[in-house]
Amino acid sequence: MNLVIEKGRLTKAPEMSYTANGKCVATFTIAVAKIVRKDAPADTPRANFIRCVAWENTAQFIGNYFDKGSEILVTGSLEVRNYKAKDGTTHYVTEVKVSQAEFCGSKPSNSTSQPQGEFEGGSNVQDEDIPF
Repeated sequence: MNLVIEKGRLTKAPEMSYTANGKCVATFTIAVAKIVRKDAPADTPRANFIRCVAWENTAQFIGNYFDKGSEILVTGSLEVRNYKAKDGTTHYVTEVKVSQAEFCGSKPSNSTSQPQGEFEGGSNVQDEDIPF
């Protein structure tokens, strides 16, 4: 079984793009807190940085409602892929292929209250219209 559930904060705004076939893609990185022993050295990293990719409606949702610092809960699967660079070296990429994303926590103080776009076939939803 390949199931990943991560809760963290976006390190920067999602990068939105479209494939040649018109499919929406969101790529982003979340900082996920590590469990660190009390006696660990002070310079021990306190977070893992997890690369994530979401497609189509999930990508649009993330692009519309999440920004740098937003807390997010993602569910998906771990994907490992590789590619050859122009110099012939092979590069490996490990990322979470996001199937679901959810709001969690509160908005960071620097976020805007307006969504960045619209859902496909829908309209903008204002914060006061969300029932939680």
